[in-house]
Amino acid sequence: MISPWSMTVLSLLVTFFGFTLIAGYIGAKRTGKGLHEFYVAGGTLSTITVIFTYMATYMEAYEFCGMSALFVSDGAQWWLVDMSSYVVYVGLFIPLAIKFYKLGKLHKYVTITDHIVHRAGGFEKPLRIILAILLLWSTIIYVGMIYIPAAGVLSAATGGEISYHVFLALYVVFIIIYVAAGGMRAVAYADVIAGFTFLVAFIAMIYITIFHWGGFDKLAWTAYTSDIAPLTFTRTLPV
Repeated sequence: MISPWSMTVLSLLVTFFGFTLIAGYIGAKRTGKGLHEFYVAGGTLSTITVIFTYMATYMEAYEFCGMSALFVSDGAQWWLVDMSSYVVYVGLFIPLAIKFYKLGKLHKYVTITDHIVHRAGGFEKPLRIILAILLLWSTIIYVGMIYIPAAGVLSAATGGEISYHVFLALYVVFIIIYVAAGGMRAVAYADVIAGFTFLVAFIAMIYITIFHWGGFDKLAWTAYTSDIAPLTFTRTLPV
């Protein structure tokens, strides 16, 4: 028998993904035929939507789960190094993005694969197969990096009563449905929903940290000295 609290956690997740299914439905209605529509939403997404989906790509469970443990175990300097890499990345990304944008408009590229195949000037079919395998490999790692820890957090929220495999299965099923239905437009809409959800949760976490735990230092030390700390943190500080 599942406890009321675990059922609440599960219900919240299903409710959240219910909204993403709505996003998938709207995305499907607004998406026309063709690869350009499915993969890049016809290039018609608004600036705010693109910002949300960009941030979702680079700051999902990796930052939310992994970086908090790294911050506590190895210190603030490693967090600053990680954050500074984003600043450097954006600085390098902008001039390259402008160049690729112009080339994409000129030659009507849909994906980076189109650009590479065009530059190679031949061997299109085998080259596309090789690139698809390489992109699939990196995507599997990326998806695992995001959704396995996210499912683990939800499982931990239930005290392990509901296995992380259950939450992971829910993630995969719902995501496949709305991505297949609405393509990139559905992904972007879902990222906006996730972004606002994260902002609300982030504000709630700050409030709880200050008024319930008495500050971040006390919360971090409680986590660092807990029974499960060896499984979460790489201990470099004395207990």
